[in-house]
Amino acid sequence: MTKIKRLELLLLSINSKQHFTLKELAEEFNVSTRTIQRDLIKLTEMGLPIVSEFGPNGGYRLEDDRILPPIGLTEMEAMTILQVLDPHLHDHSPFKHAARSALRKLLEYLPQDAAHILSERKKRVLYQLPMPENASYLDLFIEASVKQQVVSLTLFQGEEIIQSCLQPVGLFTMYGRWYCPAFCFTRKDYTVFKLEDVQSASIIHDILGPKDFSDVTILNWVKNTPSSRQIFLHVLLTKDGAHHTALHPVLSQLLILNGDGSGEIKGGLIGEELLGIAEYISGLKEHAAIVEPVSFIDRVAETTVSLSQHHLLSIT
Repeated sequence: MTKIKRLELLLLSINSKQHFTLKELAEEFNVSTRTIQRDLIKLTEMGLPIVSEFGPNGGYRLEDDRILPPIGLTEMEAMTILQVLDPHLHDHSPFKHAARSALRKLLEYLPQDAAHILSERKKRVLYQLPMPENASYLDLFIEASVKQQVVSLTLFQGEEIIQSCLQPVGLFTMYGRWYCPAFCFTRKDYTVFKLEDVQSASIIHDILGPKDFSDVTILNWVKNTPSSRQIFLHVLLTKDGAHHTALHPVLSQLLILNGDGSGEIKGGLIGEELLGIAEYISGLKEHAAIVEPVSFIDRVAETTVSLSQHHLLSIT
């Protein structure tokens, strides 16, 4: 047995024990106690917290967390783990110390080009739990948004079938669906669509003049995608309203906070009907007051009446 293999098996053996001695390990691996002692020193240098205990029942034990043996991860597996760690890196997370430690270890061995791809994926994909059902072409749109590529697609919207060339900014989840803001080369304008409406899609590799989205990400696209179809939205929010809006993947980008915790939604927005903005603001009830547009006030009022009638029907 090679030394590397013995160290790996020794690590597994130690992890399964509460207490162990040199003699026990020497017999288990059919080597001398001196060899085991050298191996334990090597494992300690690798970070295994081995503590020696003196006395009649002396020996060794692990002081704290056990350490797993080497695990061969692919680049994609490592990048996925790192992306999933993101919510646990914040100060409010009860897992922040373990998450930050794991982040440092994985980034230390992640190749530079893979680290760049990871950074781009974080700029292009924003999701909330629980995750939506996996939409068709999700991987394709993630690849296109990360690499800033153009996609040729057939889109079914309402009763209309649309064929177009789009360059996705990224993808985000909301209301149990995947959404994609993108620049449409056919209309020469920005748009937002649901991934579930895509009937077919393929990446175009030889197109000239794709948009430069280096500074436009899924976290700031609302303010950086000017459109002729934008509406200007201005909504005053109480403290509770601002707190809820800060969690919204779209309206949070237009949120301005005041010193007392209240705030306002202020800015241009495309795809407000598709994104269900009127329904969302209606749900904020007394915690939101629409300033403009006036037409939006009527739409929110209609939504509120519709929801009230539906509720009355459901309880009668």
